[in-house]
Amino acid sequence: MEVIKCSDIYRMTFKFPLSLQITSDCSFINLYYSNAKRLMTRYLFSYPVVFVLTAMMVTVLTLINYWRFMNPNSQNVSYAASVLTVVAGQIFGVLFETIVGFLNWAENNRTDADEDNERIMKSFFFYFFSFYYSLFVICVWPLEGPSYLRLQQLQSQMLIICIAKPIIATASGVAVPYVMCSLRKRYDIAGGVCGTIGSLLCCQTIAEMMEKRNIDPENEGVKMWVEAQLQPYDSTANDYLRVTLQFGYMAMFAATFPWAAPAALLYNVIDRRADAVRLLHYCQRPMAKPSASIGPWKSIFMVITFFAVSTNCYLICVLSPVYDKIGLADKVDDTGFKWMSFIIVQYSLAVFAFGMSAVIPPVPVASRKLKLKRFLLTNPSIRQRFYDRNKSETLAAMQREAEENSEEQQQSGHYAATKSPSGMSVPAAQGSYIGG
Repeated sequence: MEVIKCSDIYRMTFKFPLSLQITSDCSFINLYYSNAKRLMTRYLFSYPVVFVLTAMMVTVLTLINYWRFMNPNSQNVSYAASVLTVVAGQIFGVLFETIVGFLNWAENNRTDADEDNERIMKSFFFYFFSFYYSLFVICVWPLEGPSYLRLQQLQSQMLIICIAKPIIATASGVAVPYVMCSLRKRYDIAGGVCGTIGSLLCCQTIAEMMEKRNIDPENEGVKMWVEAQLQPYDSTANDYLRVTLQFGYMAMFAATFPWAAPAALLYNVIDRRADAVRLLHYCQRPMAKPSASIGPWKSIFMVITFFAVSTNCYLICVLSPVYDKIGLADKVDDTGFKWMSFIIVQYSLAVFAFGMSAVIPPVPVASRKLKLKRFLLTNPSIRQRFYDRNKSETLAAMQREAEENSEEQQQSGHYAATKSPSGMSVPAAQGSYIGG
């Protein structure tokens, strides 16, 4: 952070944002950088570090896929390569999560929303290659032999990914907060690192440690201390990232592994209960942050959707044996015909998708009207103004009705005055005589 000396205060014109904080040595720290300095730090330091880490991961995944295609007919090698791909992705994922916090801290973003958006963009860029790079390599790797071998490799990779990665993500989502919460409690009760290690080696439970030191778990202060040791809830970014990557598997590779959607449904059912356990027992209460939309995730979903158009068209038109099943295998031996059909179908679907997104509004008109109605009904000031206006309109309507009634009464009285003694009505013309 930019440090400002006390002697510089007297030469300042104070034409700067009030973003200074005093430190213990009476110097000041600028709480956030200027826009130019922040952009330079972001694009000359943070993103290059992410690119280098991603390039290292891509190199390892390429070597694993090279070993896979050196033995294209071995199913054991295919499954082993898929497992190694998952392990390599998890290892590099841990490294990325370790440094991404430091990178955002170095950028010194001005608001929490800016910091969340930058974390989302870095995370999606890295995990896009971590999750999908091996699948794209399998699709385009130069391989002699029939194209269905690629589909078999893709199915093996998707099977391992759809089973192993969700299990690892769910288990780590519950295990990490539990372990961190337990270690904090042990550290405070034991009074240091040595006592914590000793309690773990002796297999002492936290309840036994508290009983040994006469700590009453029902005490109000102890309950507050227990809640303070829970793992802080970070944000919804990781939940959105998990759902986004899962949507990418279902959308981009549905042609080769249709069981990805039922597997995702089963995983979400299990993950919902795991999240409930994590939030109720091992995490602090999340702080609500109102937001007008889901932010950059909407654009990310659109990118994945248009990627899905290309990948599925490629899998169906170029790799799949669809021409054999429809009886056109003899007529499409030329690879150029497959690529031409792929280009035509891809751009036709892309134009159709763009047209539908332009014609159909993202939020239906009925939903917008209902949202506006709820906003008007739940806003106290607007509701009071509507009440006052309705009250004034009601009073005006009542006054108009009273005036109309009085006019009707006057007309009816005048009509009654024109009755003859025999009960026959006589028109009260001007100059006529009515009487006995």
